[in-house]
Amino acid sequence: MFTPNVNVVYKLPCNAEKLEGYMDIKNLMTWVPIALALVGSMYTGVNVVSKLNNTIEQHSMQIQGLQTQLDSAEDLMAVEIKNLTQKYTEAREELVKEMTQAYADIAEIRAKTDALRDNSFKLASEAELRAMEDSYYKLSDSLNQLKYDLRDLKNEMTGGY
Repeated sequence: MFTPNVNVVYKLPCNAEKLEGYMDIKNLMTWVPIALALVGSMYTGVNVVSKLNNTIEQHSMQIQGLQTQLDSAEDLMAVEIKNLTQKYTEAREELVKEMTQAYADIAEIRAKTDALRDNSFKLASEAELRAMEDSYYKLSDSLNQLKYDLRDLKNEMTGGY
């Protein structure tokens, strides 16, 4: 393996000083574009990071605004749900009251219908009874009249009065 000798000092020839200045300009010409590229890259990086930071901040503010809107909408929905639940309970109670009243009305109508039906049977029975009584009295009157006519006929035949 090769190991370099670090103790060796190289000396430049006498024209080397001119070449040394020339090398500095050449080195400078090489390193200036590299340095400019690095500065430009750093500027671009800082600019991009700054813009990203601004974008993140804007988005964070928008998210906070949306979160606030969501919270207010959630509170509003909670109030609306509470109101709807209360209205539903009231409507259900009102429905129970109305159904109870309707059931009572139906029972009352049923009782009246039964009473009317029973009374109509009684009226029919009473009407039939009156018709039969009338028929009986007419028949009784006819029989009495026939009885009187038979007596008159007997008296006439026997020479009575």
